Amino acid sequence: MPDVRRRALLLVVTAVLAPTLGAVLQLASPARAVRPTAQATAQPARATGSFFWANAWAAHHTAAHGPGSGAARMRRLVRLVRGSGVGLGALAELERSQITAFRRSAPSYRLLVGGRGTTNGIFWDSGAYDLVEGYAFRGLSYGGRPVRVPVAVLRDRATGDLLAVIAVHNPRDRWRDRALGRELQEVRRLRRAHGPVSVFLAGDFNAGTSVACRAHRARLFSVGNRGCRGSAPIDQLLADRSVRVRSYRRMTGARVGRITDHPAVYRARFAITETTSS
Repeated sequence: MPDVRRRALLLVVTAVLAPTLGAVLQLASPARAVRPTAQATAQPARATGSFFWANAWAAHHTAAHGPGSGAARMRRLVRLVRGSGVGLGALAELERSQITAFRRSAPSYRLLVGGRGTTNGIFWDSGAYDLVEGYAFRGLSYGGRPVRVPVAVLRDRATGDLLAVIAVHNPRDRWRDRALGRELQEVRRLRRAHGPVSVFLAGDFNAGTSVACRAHRARLFSVGNRGCRGSAPIDQLLADRSVRVRSYRRMTGARVGRITDHPAVYRARFAITETTSS
């Protein structure tokens, strides 16, 4: 057969068999991993923020007017909060003049309190969080006296994550453990009622390490004492395990001494890694 005809026949055969050979070779070769696209691997954004907690030193403990009054101390606290970029927090020992001073000095924040008289409060930046539910449950104070404990369930406006904040001030007497028991019971109720939610239980517990250890057993952790080891202050933030603390600051000094009669006020920057349900 002439060379020209042989080359023509070879080209025809190659064209006919090429698809079949390609399929056979593809089956015979090991599968290659397909690199996932950025869209497939992208994780949903989760909430981040800064939480502040302190004992605000009830107004009746000092002069009613002047630079040492409860209202003046609250205005200093607001300046500290705003200057630190805080988005939400819990305050123990609030009275009427302090509540009024907070609301006048911080119009971009909302403040939810438990009741009249000496009470506790939860505040949040209204530009960052929406209130889903606000209420108070029956807690315990000195001598077993009932007290209204405020709770705010908030939705992060940027991510949709739910956060629940409980502000407390527990007694130093024999009712202290029972008061904490009721608060932890409310944490469990919030998890059942709202499904995936990150709970922050904060305030003046009038106890240190014992509170941190009970929180650990309730699937919470004390910021600054996560593993129930060492000492803990009486002013604590107990947070769900879905919360990752990026930084923790204990603020002291002359400026803080003009705000509270406790040794320090506190701030923690956090990120929600996953939400917690019952």
